[in-house]
Amino acid sequence: MALLLAAAFTCSGAALLSKEMAVTLPLLLWMTDFWFPKDAPPRRRRLAALAAATLLVMAYLVFRAPRSGYAMHGARDAFTELGAAVPLPFARPLSPDPAPYGASAAMDDLPWARVYHDPWARTLTMSRIFGSYLRLLSWPRPLQSDYAPRVIFGAPTLGVWASWAAWALLLGAAWRGRRRFPLASYGAFWTAATLLPVSGVVALRNLQAERYLYVASAGACLAVAALLAAGFKSKRRWARPAAVAGLAALTLAGTLQTLRRNRDFSSDASFFRAVIAADGNVADAHLALALMAVESGAARRAEAEFRTTLTLWPQSLKARLLFAKFLIKNDRKTEALNELDSASAASAIAPAVLLDLGRAYWAVDQRAAAERLLRQAVARAPRLWQAQESLGILLLEFGRRREAEVFLRLALD
Repeated sequence: MALLLAAAFTCSGAALLSKEMAVTLPLLLWMTDFWFPKDAPPRRRRLAALAAATLLVMAYLVFRAPRSGYAMHGARDAFTELGAAVPLPFARPLSPDPAPYGASAAMDDLPWARVYHDPWARTLTMSRIFGSYLRLLSWPRPLQSDYAPRVIFGAPTLGVWASWAAWALLLGAAWRGRRRFPLASYGAFWTAATLLPVSGVVALRNLQAERYLYVASAGACLAVAALLAAGFKSKRRWARPAAVAGLAALTLAGTLQTLRRNRDFSSDASFFRAVIAADGNVADAHLALALMAVESGAARRAEAEFRTTLTLWPQSLKARLLFAKFLIKNDRKTEALNELDSASAASAIAPAVLLDLGRAYWAVDQRAAAERLLRQAVARAPRLWQAQESLGILLLEFGRRREAEVFLRLALD
């Protein structure tokens, strides 16, 4: 038994590094003992397993906080907040990240940034999202790789009330039926428990994602399987044919849906078009299509997708910079300069973005602005050698050789 427990916790540690929902392991252990007390191990062994699972989760939080997370210009996620607020052991990386867009670079604020500062808006928005999760678990269509959740604030909407009612009915029915259908009841509560880490209790950059349902869907499948099994075992004349028909219908529907979904993966373009077909407000999908149109030489389509992206996500410095570079490439420097001016007016710009902005201003012959931005990048990120190199070359163009030599030597070091 000790070897089995050790193997189980080793696998759980690997799961923690893969999906956030694995932090619910202590809760799932407790739930298992509660729902199936006859099969539970002795009290001392149960407490030891719970303690080991809790320590494993705590070790995971200590390990992960300084190594992942999302720092945006106006907000940070829970892991970044934890790493900044608490001095954690083993938090210092073995070597600095030399890439200009390393983990320390602030990311663009998102269209739903309000939820990070408004707890009520986050509650309402996540309530509606959880309703959509129930819908996807009931019938997984449409599926999409990215989401742009609409922020809800003020009074609860009809969708929020419907979500609350659906979850209350599901969990209420599961609780009442826990003795008659223990596996089905356990599966329903498994689904709810494993979604807790992504419920908005802590701030995460991605509010909504289908990958959050990977572990939760195991509970949903368990509940459905348990109900079908009860139908097969029932002595009522209609129960077994109904269970057979239900299983056949689910299998056929799932097969057809899988075949239909597979077509979305036939190409990158079809993949992102499927996202837009499901929700045309996903800015990242429009941006991806814009970049693909640039590569294929479809300038008009690229510009349309860039403009749609910036309409949906005006605070995205990344999208605005890419659009400016597209305009520069098409010899539309005046329009490019307007986009660059809009981007440079933002506050708290990350050093890597300052570097890109400086290079773009340089490309439209605005060398004074380019120098200013490159100097800011060097001052804020002394290890960003790309900024030092660019500034040194720019200073050579100005004829300031001694000053240029200083920055070029720093870049080489």
